Amino acid sequence: LFLEADLSAKTIHNAVKISRKLLVNDNQVFVVNDTILNLIDINPVYFSAESVIVRGLKNGTKILSKPVPSAYEGMLVKIFENKK
Repeated sequence: LFLEADLSAKTIHNAVKISRKLLVNDNQVFVVNDTILNLIDINPVYFSAESVIVRGLKNGTKILSKPVPSAYEGMLVKIFENKK
């Protein structure tokens, strides 16, 4: 069997792909400001099984690389720099 399809897609500018596990309430993500966690609103544009493409993160914004159990806004954190 063969399938032929025409797909139309659009380009999404100023978007970032992140893990779905990092989403809070489906429209927020934890960011690190200095040494404090803050929740910011983001705009999810596309969901897949493992990731989501979001808009609303400024260039250079530091986000968590993996979910932190019991994370809360105002929590003190330390950024781990992987030095190779």
